[in-house]
Amino acid sequence: MIPMKGQLICGVERDGVSQRDFELHAATIENAISAIEKAGAGASHLKLRIFKAAEQMVCLGSLPKEEITGELLLALPEDDVEPIYNAQDELEKKRKGLSNPSSHT
Repeated sequence: MIPMKGQLICGVERDGVSQRDFELHAATIENAISAIEKAGAGASHLKLRIFKAAEQMVCLGSLPKEEITGELLLALPEDDVEPIYNAQDELEKKRKGLSNPSSHT
């Protein structure tokens, strides 16, 4: 899977340490289904996207994977949504091969 690293602006504080570095993997169908199930019926597109990011997240600082949940990410300061969305968008571009400049022959 394609990895994408990023850094939150504020992050999560644990034991006096700010956990800001994260890594996402490209989304799978399983990630999307899990996000929908966990976010609940009628969840907004934005909430679904955050829950999907939690499913995609390989790591967030030194937090154990099982602590990285949609609820945890929803509790982040609003400034932290941009780096997460940017990483998701870049992963999608890489997966589709759109990040490589097209060559003209």
